[in-house]
Amino acid sequence: MLCIRDINALGENAELILSGDPNAGAWGIVTQCYFWAAQGNPVALLGDAFATEELGVARGIEVASLLEANYGIPRKATNFLRVHGNEDNQHMEAAARVIEWYARDRNHYADIEYATRMTYRYYGQLFTDVLELGDSWSSTLSLKCSRP
Repeated sequence: MLCIRDINALGENAELILSGDPNAGAWGIVTQCYFWAAQGNPVALLGDAFATEELGVARGIEVASLLEANYGIPRKATNFLRVHGNEDNQHMEAAARVIEWYARDRNHYADIEYATRMTYRYYGQLFTDVLELGDSWSSTLSLKCSRP
């Protein structure tokens, strides 16, 4: 819900944006989670959880501040980043404890570590996707969402 509120605070149509096809970064995250849950080692999903929480702790507030100061994004549109920057430390610690609880062997740890690395990569791609679209993202999305 934070993300939807931030999109609305930018004056954009959240419903339209969320109904579009995902770009590479979002696609990578979604398909990785599906793979680990359905085909691979579900314990590896803990790596995705850990990476997601760690990114919030490490960069959430910093990225929100940069967006506001350097790109004119209003503070009311950076709630998602700020909340995760403030709260994800507890979530990251909980994810680490769950990894210790469920990881049973070398293969579990290897899959968790790989999922963690790939999650960092896909999150980086999310930012690349936005940068590549630039200001044209809104019109591009409108075209994608209006196709039959």
